[in-house]
Amino acid sequence: MTLDEFKDILQKDEAFAREGLEAIFKELPDRPALVGKHEAKNWNHLREVMAEAEKTCPRAADTIYWLLWHDVLRKQRVKRMADDLYDPEADWK
Repeated sequence: MTLDEFKDILQKDEAFAREGLEAIFKELPDRPALVGKHEAKNWNHLREVMAEAEKTCPRAADTIYWLLWHDVLRKQRVKRMADDLYDPEADWK
């Protein structure tokens, strides 16, 4: 994999993520945010939110878990691509 191919993959991933956000949020809620950007990724906060979601909306809890897990998988994928940039003979494809 070349650096240009790597950059192209990352650019497509970003475009796909933005497309998803736009599909879900046609407009931002007309209210102040209840959770800030730093709090949202705080593990203690997430643990509390997951406990609340498990009690009140298990479907939301499953969705949050899925999103967090797939964030880990995306990071693994990027690391493997970076490894391939470093070692073009890497056999993970």
